[in-house]
Amino acid sequence: MAVISVVNYKGGVGKTSIVANLAVGLATKGHRVLVVDLDPQASLTFSFIPVEQWGTRYRENHTIKKWYDSCLNGNKIPFETLFTENLEVNQHLTRPITIISSHTDLFKVEIELAQRCLGVTRRKQIRNKMAILYLLDKEIEKLKEQFDMILIDCQPSFGIITQSAVVASDYYLVPTRLDHLSSLGGLTLKGHVEELVRDTNQSIAYFSLPYHNLHPQLMGTVATMVQTSGDDLIAINKQYEKEIKDQALKYFNTRIRFNQSVMGQNNKIPTILRSKSGPMEKKLAEEFEALLQEVLQRMGDK
Repeated sequence: MAVISVVNYKGGVGKTSIVANLAVGLATKGHRVLVVDLDPQASLTFSFIPVEQWGTRYRENHTIKKWYDSCLNGNKIPFETLFTENLEVNQHLTRPITIISSHTDLFKVEIELAQRCLGVTRRKQIRNKMAILYLLDKEIEKLKEQFDMILIDCQPSFGIITQSAVVASDYYLVPTRLDHLSSLGGLTLKGHVEELVRDTNQSIAYFSLPYHNLHPQLMGTVATMVQTSGDDLIAINKQYEKEIKDQALKYFNTRIRFNQSVMGQNNKIPTILRSKSGPMEKKLAEEFEALLQEVLQRMGDK
């Protein structure tokens, strides 16, 4: 089983579209896929589940918030109780994908989780933080016989919930727009992940704590929402692409072009399955398929 977190400090970079299309693409190739939405904006959740249906069927008892609440209350429920496969997209797949949906109040949970990381001594503080950081990892580890791939859609921050996703991951993937802020954000994120890994592993060794060391790998940076003239990038995109390549962020060869129909909330079928809808959607579907192939290659799965 492989776990991939998709993360960027900046919102609006196509993160949800990447997760949705990779998940569906993997399922079409026979992989057993779980997607976990850790973003309180819940864009990934609402990409697969209508908002009204989420509100009536899932909001109270079938979201990641419910699981975190149970952890904080000392009566942790298993992930399996949160699984949802009743998705429109699964009617188009021979192997269904599974989702754990997010909750718009997840940010409140994050505040409480951060408070639980405090301690009166350094040892107590580290032990408390590690207990929170490894909650998700321990639950995901129980699923290794059920799934081949787990994709985690992270919120655009590096708070305790996003950190816990990195702790649970084998890889992290960074979608980025080719603009000034995004070109800076990827390098900053990489530095913060490396700091998290270093501090965590040092704490495990120094305090002899019962946790495994972290080894998450940067899978790479993928350019999204690119603007083209024909098949070539416009000049300003080329400039920022060069900056990102110069930062050694394992830049993907595949780029995903800008189009508002990539994953609209009124269409619950990701673009990778809509290649027959028209020439633009066909091109986008080909790009997502090419990205999927690169992801599999970087994992060593030809």
